[in-house]
Amino acid sequence: MSNSARFLRAFSSSLFSIMGLMMGVGSIQAAWKPTLSATVDHNDNVTRSLRDEKSDFAAAADIDFSTLRILNRDWQGHLAGFARTRHWQDWSGLDQTEAGVRTGLRRKFGLGPYAPRLDLSVEGARVFAATSPWTGHRLAASLRLQRRFTPIVTAAASVALDRFDARRSTYSGTGYTAQLGADLDLTREWRLALSARFREGDRTAWCRESWPEITGGPHWQDGIFGGDWFPYRARARTSGVTASLARAIGSSTTIAASIDASESKASKGRNYSTQVLSLQFIHVF
Repeated sequence: MSNSARFLRAFSSSLFSIMGLMMGVGSIQAAWKPTLSATVDHNDNVTRSLRDEKSDFAAAADIDFSTLRILNRDWQGHLAGFARTRHWQDWSGLDQTEAGVRTGLRRKFGLGPYAPRLDLSVEGARVFAATSPWTGHRLAASLRLQRRFTPIVTAAASVALDRFDARRSTYSGTGYTAQLGADLDLTREWRLALSARFREGDRTAWCRESWPEITGGPHWQDGIFGGDWFPYRARARTSGVTASLARAIGSSTTIAASIDASESKASKGRNYSTQVLSLQFIHVF
């Protein structure tokens, strides 16, 4: 196991323990609040391949139950349980469902809407995959600094560390992501969100044995894409940008459309690009 994976596991265990204690002694407790989201998206390169890309549509549903504790004037803690599922139209071997918990701390520096906020969050989940060797456990930790500068503009910077342990090491990996973003509240109903990110870490992609770049004999095939497609793990650097336009409908419902474009550079010249178009419905009960 890599040093970053060991650190993430130890850090996650410590924070979950601390948050369990804090949530028990917090002064004010809000009720558990469920949030439901449904998403339809199109990915033009689900294989993450350098050519012969496979595209597909997916439908996803998420349910999140969260509660909040006010620890004192400056500190808040939260705890949540969640479940997520995603089904692909053509390549059902990519289907995954996960269930997990998330906990975190928020530190607010000052009073009022323009005070900076620092969020520390950890989550762990069990992932169930349609392709059995892909089933495993996921851990993630993130640190996010956010500040509202004007009634219209809010900016944020974050860094995250993630680890996935699957039954087969081809699907396992560790990585970190750095992101910068800004939200523009155009009106009371409309919000434009822009972000840019950089990720370095292990990625699972698919390749074909018939390609001249592939040497070393036959490889283990997971059967997701049929033929001579096989999965492999590579260290990659990914740069991406996202733009989202959201429309609030009342105080509890939001509809958002987004586009995400990214480019990854992996070892041995196995570079690929991906574009994802999404339409999302979110409702807070």
